[in-house]
Amino acid sequence: YSMFIPILPSFPLSDVLPFSTTGIFDGEYWKSEPDERVYLFSRGKWALQAMAESCLEKEITSKRILFFPEYFCESSLEPLRSLGYGLHFYRIMDNMEPDISHLYDLVKQTGPPSILVFVHYFGIPLNLEPVSLFCKDWGIILIEDGAHSLGPVPGIGGQGHPVIYTPWKFIPSLEGALLVVPNGMEKIAWNVPERRRVWGYPWKWIAKRVLYDFLVW
Repeated sequence: YSMFIPILPSFPLSDVLPFSTTGIFDGEYWKSEPDERVYLFSRGKWALQAMAESCLEKEITSKRILFFPEYFCESSLEPLRSLGYGLHFYRIMDNMEPDISHLYDLVKQTGPPSILVFVHYFGIPLNLEPVSLFCKDWGIILIEDGAHSLGPVPGIGGQGHPVIYTPWKFIPSLEGALLVVPNGMEKIAWNVPERRRVWGYPWKWIAKRVLYDFLVW
């Protein structure tokens, strides 16, 4: 049953309180290794777009193909769809891990993608080794999606792959996402910009928060 219990990182209360609608934690909290680099964004979808654009601009790949799990937030794909990227979805098994045989079938149909996104659903660290070997064989950049994790924990991050975290989903803030890039991948992330702000009056967000808190109560 431990598979269904997410591992939570610990943050000192004094560091949690300063989080505001325009601020974000010090990037050091999301580093699994001290030499990793952290880029700040308002949403995880902008981090995905930045990585895809950076790969193409640096001629890491000429393909505009990305693989995503079949269970993935549609709004996070909007920037990539608008730019004409080919998005293909691989099956996930009952344990929420990728179906490797289906990944090979997709490669036969579309060719290898430039990026494959692996999701640690509900903050539960999943076995990354099979899909990591698959990506290594085909020269695919593997990105870990730790959207449901508050930060790096054993099994999420620290495995030599870029990781995206979106703490704004858990902390009452209008924005806050991070892209953590391991040492040695500067060539890939050479043109990743800083975060993209969310503009607009926050009444819509406030209404959602009030409704959510009321329903929870």
